[in-house]
Amino acid sequence: MLCALLICNMLGGGHLTRAMALRDGEQRYGVYEKTHEITSLPAENIYKTLRVTLMASENVTYCGASHFYTLLGWQDDFGVPLDCSDGESIHAGWWDMARNGVVRDIFYWGRVDDAAVDSAVIERYRAVSQDENGDYTFEKREAFAAELIEDGDYRYFLTGGVATEANYGDYGWDRVYFVDAMPRAQKCCAMRSSGR
Repeated sequence: MLCALLICNMLGGGHLTRAMALRDGEQRYGVYEKTHEITSLPAENIYKTLRVTLMASENVTYCGASHFYTLLGWQDDFGVPLDCSDGESIHAGWWDMARNGVVRDIFYWGRVDDAAVDSAVIERYRAVSQDENGDYTFEKREAFAAELIEDGDYRYFLTGGVATEANYGDYGWDRVYFVDAMPRAQKCCAMRSSGR
């Protein structure tokens, strides 16, 4: 029975562990350096066993999603790498996940190389009205901190989760602000996105 399960697993593209599935995804998206896991979060609104995982190496930060199928084991769903070898002090990305055409989860992630940055805040703005000229009025729907996780010489963040109808929409934007410890200054970072 176990042999049959392993054969089914291999033929279906499944993996015995989540790490193996993530490595498969990294290679598919062009990450060939050895990485290690920084942190992960569940995305249970999409699938009960879906996890979003932040992986890192010296030159790449990779955020990938994988989930467990009963007969196939762990499978890679998708991922996005960030090239961190370009000398920039901050690299960030985001993606939203949908199921049946409805956005259910949004995640923000990245790496901070600037030692002066001591916190990160994500602000979400959405359109609340449109005038007769077609111009929109926006309001800040929410703001929340992204915990910075120290790992070696770098700090990383992975945050997000459930996207309610009130804080998600077609018209609006999200910003990640990185705040210096001294003096209190903010840096806004453009994020690489991947909607799913």
